[in-house]
Amino acid sequence: MKRYLDDLVATDLERKMVLLTGPRQVGKTTLCRQLMQRFPPAQYLNWDVAADRAIL
Repeated sequence: MKRYLDDLVATDLERKMVLLTGPRQVGKTTLCRQLMQRFPPAQYLNWDVAADRAIL
């Protein structure tokens, strides 16, 4: 499903890292995983995961 933020985030990803924040269950992870297909190699990191937080 295409979201209104898809193109805005994709444009930013062409030149910088993008961090998404927001309330629970609004589609942040879904948006990230869909956009990752357009930007290989992409990496998804979650601040709530200790190992990911160490990388960040």
